[in-house]
Amino acid sequence: MKDVPVIDQQSRPACDSATTGARLSFLIEWTAEGEPVTYDDPERQFRFTGWLATARLEARVELPAIGFSWQSDRQESSHSDFAIIGTEVKGKYYAS
Repeated sequence: MKDVPVIDQQSRPACDSATTGARLSFLIEWTAEGEPVTYDDPERQFRFTGWLATARLEARVELPAIGFSWQSDRQESSHSDFAIIGTEVKGKYYAS
């Protein structure tokens, strides 16, 4: 994603908090590498099936109104401690 318009709320996310326009860019890569996994909780009507994975991310945020920008390290130096990639099912879509 590149230059996605978003809003920033400096105090905290709240309906009455002032907002400032911002832009977000990010590049994320997931690579499935491990065994298939399933997390299943019928009581909460939640099921996730997928694969253990690695993830790498690079991001940039810009707030032009206050002259602020931040950029993470390059994606090549990024690493994840835990990642899974797959399909999630919630609520009425839950099939036993």
